[in-house]
Amino acid sequence: MSFSDEDDDEDDNSSSDAQQESAESVPTNSVLWNYFKKIQNDVGQAYPRVYKSGTVWIEPPLPFFALQQKLDPAALYLPRVFLWLPHLLIEGDSIECPSCADGKLTVKQWNTNPHARRVIDLDG
Repeated sequence: MSFSDEDDDEDDNSSSDAQQESAESVPTNSVLWNYFKKIQNDVGQAYPRVYKSGTVWIEPPLPFFALQQKLDPAALYLPRVFLWLPHLLIEGDSIECPSCADGKLTVKQWNTNPHARRVIDLDG
């Protein structure tokens, strides 16, 4: 059985649209909502533990170990999270902004609706 390229493109577009929509509409107090909120609380405003360990990825426990701690299938749905806090990665005063009045970007608060976003690579 073979598929044409056109069929593949249609399937890819509809599935990526559904994934993006579901990522932006995580129900309040769902497993994912609580997971993302916990990550924000754990990171705080200090230099994150994951950055200290030389990575930008927050990895959920592997399924075997997650289920050993608590026999809950919700642990199997936790995604990897790319933590992007560029102001903590740049040495010096701050990141320059060509549109800001004083030229400096500032951190005001966490986004909480949604807590996280799915990023889709345009090149891949």
